[in-house]
Amino acid sequence: MRLATNTYLILTILREAGMNDSKRDSPSVSMGDRKSVAIASSSIDLQSTETTMSVLSKAFTGVEAAQLLSSAIKGKTILVTGGTLGGLGAELAATVVKHSPKLVILTARTQAKIDESFEHIRKETPNAPLRSLLLDLSSLSDVRRAAAEVNSYPETVDVLVHSAAVAGIPEHTLTNDGMELHYQTNHIGPFLLTKLLLPKMLSASKPPRILIVGSGAHAMMSSGFDYDDPNDLKPDAKYQSKYPGTKILNTLFSAALARKLGEKVETVSITPGWIASQLSRYLSLETKKKAGFIMEDGSQNPQLGSLQRGTKAYVVGAFDPEVVKTHNGGYLNSNGEVTEPAKFAQGQELEEKMWKMSEESIGEKWDL
Repeated sequence: MRLATNTYLILTILREAGMNDSKRDSPSVSMGDRKSVAIASSSIDLQSTETTMSVLSKAFTGVEAAQLLSSAIKGKTILVTGGTLGGLGAELAATVVKHSPKLVILTARTQAKIDESFEHIRKETPNAPLRSLLLDLSSLSDVRRAAAEVNSYPETVDVLVHSAAVAGIPEHTLTNDGMELHYQTNHIGPFLLTKLLLPKMLSASKPPRILIVGSGAHAMMSSGFDYDDPNDLKPDAKYQSKYPGTKILNTLFSAALARKLGEKVETVSITPGWIASQLSRYLSLETKKKAGFIMEDGSQNPQLGSLQRGTKAYVVGAFDPEVVKTHNGGYLNSNGEVTEPAKFAQGQELEEKMWKMSEESIGEKWDL
């Protein structure tokens, strides 16, 4: 195993995730004060404007956004990967079950992790329509098994949310499939899962929605993704945390799906911003201090956004009916606003490079 050589990148990949957001929260304003300001700023009459503008201006959290988009959530079958308690996937599930979805399928690598999230959700929503799905995105065979299980359900997935990810793995780690761990978990696993689920999803009467959770950290990769060596196997490769690179691929994947399928599918990628979640679990205590996740006394940095703050972009990206009308395949910042990703995370040429590399990684073609 090779140790990461770019410590700065590891320290900042999560801290800087929201830096490209055009309306990032001001660190000098408390969370409560910011909420008051956000609500006060929406006092103008927005009833005649697009739903998106109403959600952006009136909602500060996922709960508030879901309230405004309740009718879009009702009756939906929603599959959310990354359902570990303390993460944004579980928080999204806890948020949307209050708005009468038909079913919420939550995934994790172990049943114990799913059960923990279910227990938390059912404390507030006892009759939440939940179903568990074991899924290890770092295993191609397990993705195929899980996809076959989902395709056997009587329900058809209306909304697929790719939230699961790993970040900050300090050593170069290959999976049993021979792929770098970040690369397979964050991109290849979701790519294959989408390929296997999409035919049934497309059979529904309405276009399915696919939300791919990226990160503003993608812009930190000064030269983009290395498509010739996705697993850092070259002898002279300088291993860095692959997390920012995989977020480039996430953004390109969403755009490619929209371009290839047009109005048959609705898809966006998002960044949730600088959020206190379990995604930083692999960072050492010292690294978390240097990155600003925790203070010197070990307490959480109060300037970090809450899980509910991060969930707003999820709700907008997964359910807002307007955003895909004009920006299908687009990229949303943490406030749910359409914004431009970095230059090396957009464009048909790079989308095709990503697609070909991904086909080679899963060992099969995917023609759309």
